[in-house]
Amino acid sequence: MSIPKYSQAAEQIKELIISGQLKAGEKLPPERDLCIANDISRITLRAALDLLEKDGYIRREQGRGTFISSESGRKQNGNSGKIVAMVFSSFHERVEESFFTMGVFRALRDIFTDDGTCVCMIQLKKGASFAEHIKESGISEDSYKDGIIFSSYEIQPADVEMLEQKKIPFCLLGKSSLPSVPQINADHFGEAYGVMKKILELNHRQIAIIDGPEGKAYIDDRIRGYKQALKEAGMSWKDILFFPTNSWEKELGIEAAGKLLGSGRKFTALISGGDYSSLGVLQVLWRNGLRIPEDSSFVFINLFPEIASCLHQNFTGTLPDMKKLAAEAAEIIRSRAQGKLILNMNRIVPVLHFEGETCKLIK
Repeated sequence: MSIPKYSQAAEQIKELIISGQLKAGEKLPPERDLCIANDISRITLRAALDLLEKDGYIRREQGRGTFISSESGRKQNGNSGKIVAMVFSSFHERVEESFFTMGVFRALRDIFTDDGTCVCMIQLKKGASFAEHIKESGISEDSYKDGIIFSSYEIQPADVEMLEQKKIPFCLLGKSSLPSVPQINADHFGEAYGVMKKILELNHRQIAIIDGPEGKAYIDDRIRGYKQALKEAGMSWKDILFFPTNSWEKELGIEAAGKLLGSGRKFTALISGGDYSSLGVLQVLWRNGLRIPEDSSFVFINLFPEIASCLHQNFTGTLPDMKKLAAEAAEIIRSRAQGKLILNMNRIVPVLHFEGETCKLIK
């Protein structure tokens, strides 16, 4: 049975209150801002606020706004009082623009709802560590004693030391060189290997790749996957037109695609990695009159549903299995909370592949 949107919105706000990110006496942002941030209608938001007011989490003051109530005014309900935090760092200022983060968060929330555990989000400032965030925010790390799941973040030794000292269960969606960090990763090697093998099976030999940022562990895994498929086909990395991007912004995709077209080199297939950057790549191709797949086949790495729904073609692409990543993370958190031994500290989750209409056979 699906949970109504207004109940989900109420739970999200409640999580922020329980975790201390919204403090007693603090004023909530205007309704319009809350609707945009949570992608909900004003009717849904007001129903959520009605629930929170009924349970004593907020109070409305006519002409002044909506304020967080003190703990003494709150009613106890079916919530277990447990909180698991998803801590992440993102180049997007607005978290709803980070499709991976939001996808994993929704999946975690669905999983932990079963036992009444709240899942809250903590977005770190650029360059800040979690340990620094705890110190600066004034929120006790004990607020997250039920578990912390890190994502899109390079976990620091100081973080691990603090969490292990407090016996807080944690894991990382990503890679770390720290041996005591349980890690869950999408199979980016298999992802790239499968994509390149598919392109080669369609008889493409003039292949371009736009991907990055270089130096990131999962990008290095993808490059290894590309190379392995090429090697099996009797080709090498030197046969590929590779244009790296430094991040996932749309502007960097536009820049890389401009360099590709400016090189004058012919390509019959293009693999583009990154959500927003790939949109920039497509914009350049379309503006220059290139047709997909007539002039070039196209594979969209990280084809999130929010992006796919905006495209006028059914694209071939890949996507991290966010539900399975979340399930693995939840299993680790629950096992550690129960004092169980974690046998597999480095888990790999297969990537989803979508067959669309943007790849064609070279005859």
